[in-house]
Amino acid sequence: MRMLLVVFTLPGLAAPAFAGETPWQQLAPEVSARLISSDAPDAAGGTMIALQLDMPQTTKTYWKIPGETGIAPVLTAAEGRIEPLWPYPTLDTRDGFVDFAYYGPVVLPMRFEAGSSRSVQLSVTLGICSDICVPASAMFSLPLDRDRPDPGQGLRIRQAMADVPRPWTGEPEPVGDVTWNAADNSLAVELDSTIADPGSVIAVVDNGLLTSGAPQKSREANLVVLPLLGNNIADGKTPASVSLIFTTARGPYEVQRHSGVAKSTTQR
Repeated sequence: MRMLLVVFTLPGLAAPAFAGETPWQQLAPEVSARLISSDAPDAAGGTMIALQLDMPQTTKTYWKIPGETGIAPVLTAAEGRIEPLWPYPTLDTRDGFVDFAYYGPVVLPMRFEAGSSRSVQLSVTLGICSDICVPASAMFSLPLDRDRPDPGQGLRIRQAMADVPRPWTGEPEPVGDVTWNAADNSLAVELDSTIADPGSVIAVVDNGLLTSGAPQKSREANLVVLPLLGNNIADGKTPASVSLIFTTARGPYEVQRHSGVAKSTTQR
């Protein structure tokens, strides 16, 4: 895929047209975005907001960890604090590389803690890719009206939250031991395939230091092998923590594990 180093920058802050949304801004050809808000405070005083993207089904942007060729998203609040809550992505291998992406229309929810601010001022930089890749930037300003919650935007954000991986709390556990094989820089994951889809598993190592490629079949029925993208772990150290994200019939989930070291370097 060719990358065109052109930035669609939209200077200035757009004034909102309605209570829970800003006007649409063009990020790239056929791609527009707006900031939306539920305007409803949660128990801790935060507010759910989201970046809504209108894109063709053949156009993509990237997950929090973009993969081998993607452009990492940058979401920054001028005041207060935002916590992006990333929906489960598509594992994209169509161009011969592994990327984690969203295709077509998508809503990216965030929890916003305003502090003393009465508005959200959000700076956004995203990679937008179709035949070419464009790093696109925009700024949004949206007043918060806690006395007039927006039920329509609140529903849209809750629907997007259904695709955000949740911590697994049920029984039985879908994930067992995780073993790192230094010889081929891969993780072997014990997985209950009656609960978790083996082809959906994504590993995020040491808080984003590395992520995994497409899951591979193993000779053992209850094992999934995840090749890690990039170089081996520094100095041959065992990965300290592994976050495993996967889909189930009830939606996406996430579990945390520490990995052991393979006793044998035999290819599984």
